[in-house]
Amino acid sequence: MQRKTYNFKWVGLVTTLEDVSLEERENLKDDFKKINAYPVFMTAEETAPYLLFYENIFRPYFHNFKDIYHNGVDYLKYWKDFLIV
Repeated sequence: MQRKTYNFKWVGLVTTLEDVSLEERENLKDDFKKINAYPVFMTAEETAPYLLFYENIFRPYFHNFKDIYHNGVDYLKYWKDFLIV
């Protein structure tokens, strides 16, 4: 039996309270790329307008996959119904 392999990419926000120089950003991008990760750099101040939307929409939507499969058969049925739509 052949083993399945997956090619995941991580794209995510890297926030800091201090400025990150362009040289540091390029070095970090190179390091992250080795593990198939692609950082998006923003300061805490730059992220402020987006946090409410993220906290209330994106984070719950994309970070709760475990709940779909571990909260019992009823929830799994609803998930399967959702996929068919």
